[in-house]
Amino acid sequence: MKKLTNAELCELIHKHHHKWLSQVAYNFTLDKDNAEDLIHEVYVYLMEMKDIEKIRYNGTVNLFYIYKTIKSKFLNSIKQSKKVTILPIEEDFLEIEDFEYNLEKDEEFKKMLEQTRHLLENDIHWFDARLLLTYVEESHSIASLHIATGISKSSIWTSLDKTKKFIKTSYEESKTRVPKENNSEG
Repeated sequence: MKKLTNAELCELIHKHHHKWLSQVAYNFTLDKDNAEDLIHEVYVYLMEMKDIEKIRYNGTVNLFYIYKTIKSKFLNSIKQSKKVTILPIEEDFLEIEDFEYNLEKDEEFKKMLEQTRHLLENDIHWFDARLLLTYVEESHSIASLHIATGISKSSIWTSLDKTKKFIKTSYEESKTRVPKENNSEG
């Protein structure tokens, strides 16, 4: 029997064994499209082989060798899909942009904090104020505050929600009042 090129041998395999190869691939992948992709990988592998004659057996093709190739390609694809790629940390990733300190935002935050303290001391019921301060200062969740105080979760949520909304509304009202005062002066 004459020595065949890779392309000629692959053509023979395709002509006589493609249906069987497709069924084998489907048994591994359980998906028609993935099975076809797997078979194409096998054909590419066979086309790139240096010595394709090693897959001949008794004047025909060694189907067991091709079966093992399909299985190997399938298992390698599973390993690749589960592999975690670890990227090295480069200096570019570590560069942190320098932000300029914004004095205006800092002043605005101080005003908001002072206004919140004033509201908590003077305009909010002592229970609601104390509950909000405990929630914030001790980094509680509603559940942990419930455990610590014995107050029902719904009561805690209602109190916090009401207090936060009152503070937010008061702050927004004070922001809208300031421009009106500036306009009346000019």
